[in-house]
Amino acid sequence: MPFFRGLPYLAIRKLFHFVDYETRLSLERCSKRTKKLVDAMPFYFELVDISTQPLRIRICEDKGETMTYSNIAGLIYNSVWELCQTLFKWVHENTVVKQLNQLWEIFRNKNIRIKTLFVSLTLLYRDHYELARVSFERIRLVCCLMKIMLGSLDHQLLVENFIIEYNENQDEVMCFLPFLNPQYLKCVKFINCKSRHAPISQIVKAPQVIQCKRVIFDGFTWVPMGFFWHLPGVFLMNTKFDFHETNQLIQVCKHDLNLYDYHFQHYFQHDTFDYFGMKGVKDDWFPDDSNTFIDDRNRKSMIVKGPKFAIKIVQKLEKKTIVLQRIPSTSRNF
Repeated sequence: MPFFRGLPYLAIRKLFHFVDYETRLSLERCSKRTKKLVDAMPFYFELVDISTQPLRIRICEDKGETMTYSNIAGLIYNSVWELCQTLFKWVHENTVVKQLNQLWEIFRNKNIRIKTLFVSLTLLYRDHYELARVSFERIRLVCCLMKIMLGSLDHQLLVENFIIEYNENQDEVMCFLPFLNPQYLKCVKFINCKSRHAPISQIVKAPQVIQCKRVIFDGFTWVPMGFFWHLPGVFLMNTKFDFHETNQLIQVCKHDLNLYDYHFQHYFQHDTFDYFGMKGVKDDWFPDDSNTFIDDRNRKSMIVKGPKFAIKIVQKLEKKTIVLQRIPSTSRNF
């Protein structure tokens, strides 16, 4: 501690930039003053990976995947132990608690920054009732314990990218999502591994999603378009939306005896809109009678003008993608 006391703050901060996490933990045990100093220094993790099949926690400090926690021997042990539990159709709660406790030392620190938090809540034995039941119980237990752990913190986690794959139950997502700092979050990706019509009504109302610059939905073949009108940036993977369904995001359809009476809010009412993308569309996505043109990048495009800004709809044939982009009303494309 006398060594650190004689250094200026900027020098100490620069020094801690080269200190790995294991060394930080060792320094914390030296004294209370050293512990306060270590806790005050920011630390960055490249990846925190939480998986349930098998139960595994992987933490990497850098892109080279320097392991802060977890190792091959531990993973093999957990896999064999969980296989025995699965075969005997039971879940040992203490095993799950012991694994998740490793995250407490990391998450309790307000100055920890995480580049990517990846959570996998998937099933390996979907077609076998008894084995699937054990897997569901493990997922339920992990979600409940993580919700208790994250809820007990006096701060929200500083996570830049949050990716979660799950089995259509949005309550599982809500065990993690509300505890992330929405002002620090840049990208959120939801991967649905089961039903094509998984509900997302709670998810899209979360501040973490509303304030996020990029929200990706993968595995959701169809969801109500009304869920997206208040989100600035959305990208849908493997979608089936056609031109008329997408147009509901831009304009409110008038009542017609031959059409449904849509009451969706449209993007022109909200200055937060940035872009909306879809991947997996057909080559003939634009109707034959639509007012399209070929832009300067040789892409089939269309522009819809609003009172404050315009929206350019671009079709990228090579990627089977449709992108709606906000452009100024004074754009030369008019």
